[in-house]
Amino acid sequence: MLKQAARAQKSDVSNVQYNQSNAESLPFIASKTVDLVIACQAAHWFDPEPLWKEMTRIVRPGGTVVFWNWGHYVVMGRPQVNRAVQKFFFEDLVPYWPQPGISVFNNEWMYPVECRDFANWTDLTRLVSIPADDDAPGVSNTPGAIKMRASQTLGSLETLIRTLSMVHEWRKAHPESLSVKEGGCGDCVDTLMRDMIEGDEKWRAFVTSGGNWRDIEVDLEMRSILLMARRKQSLSYCADPHERQP
Repeated sequence: MLKQAARAQKSDVSNVQYNQSNAESLPFIASKTVDLVIACQAAHWFDPEPLWKEMTRIVRPGGTVVFWNWGHYVVMGRPQVNRAVQKFFFEDLVPYWPQPGISVFNNEWMYPVECRDFANWTDLTRLVSIPADDDAPGVSNTPGAIKMRASQTLGSLETLIRTLSMVHEWRKAHPESLSVKEGGCGDCVDTLMRDMIEGDEKWRAFVTSGGNWRDIEVDLEMRSILLMARRKQSLSYCADPHERQP
């Protein structure tokens, strides 16, 4: 990822640096120098106590920390297809979910990594968006939440699913099960794609008539959770001790 970012950087941009590090320890960043910290698809792996100590150290007063995760793909308007997707993620691949991150991610959308340091942080905000076709009891949408939607082909969805951690774990546990692209009889993702196509009458007819299933377009929506916190402003005192300015 670092190599790809460096390759994509424009030649006339010289003020961007790339570092590999744990979020809980960022010694290459000076204290109170950061305006904005963003972590996407990573917060469920953080260790909260040392993380927020480090955020308190590096973020300047008034600066912001933002954690954003999304997932739990829902195929909109295709209930039979969506059932195959949900079975794949929440039944078939459950033994291969990496822990503890996936439990944090799924635990009623209440991150343990949420800021609890009320002495140093304020404006604590939690925005959650749940797809209309998603069955998430006890979880409701938050006004202002970011809706994660995407229109793509089944081919691009297959490629995306193959990048997921639980799929990698499944493949490590089943090295003999090569994908169709690899010349094998199929792996867990190939089975999912077949189940999705079988679950939709129009898709079955399209493939039976000679169409390429990878060209079929789908509308996806994902659960989205956004956590934000703002570093409290320090107080500076004027000549008059009764006057305070933020």
